[in-house]
Amino acid sequence: MSKRTQRQRLLDLFLSAHGAEVGLPQILSLQISQFGARLKELRALGFDIQNRQEHHGGQTHSFYRLVSGPSTPAPAFAPAPSFTKADSLFGDISPDRSYLE
Repeated sequence: MSKRTQRQRLLDLFLSAHGAEVGLPQILSLQISQFGARLKELRALGFDIQNRQEHHGGQTHSFYRLVSGPSTPAPAFAPAPSFTKADSLFGDISPDRSYLE
């Protein structure tokens, strides 16, 4: 069984809405920490997510809508970057093996 990420749960909510707006209370019900960051991640992956606000009686109501997805399928995960000693700002930081402990 695979655990869905917060980003995937948010995307699933948008997909289940079939292009309709999703209210902020629906998003908050997913209990996603920093949902704004998850929206930004989806947008960076090529998803066009629009937002709209209404003001009623001193309150602001926010709505989000998935307009379109990326032209290529998004990867299930991003592999961790591999680093070499040359990538380090500090040079070779491996322990000095020239002495005995």
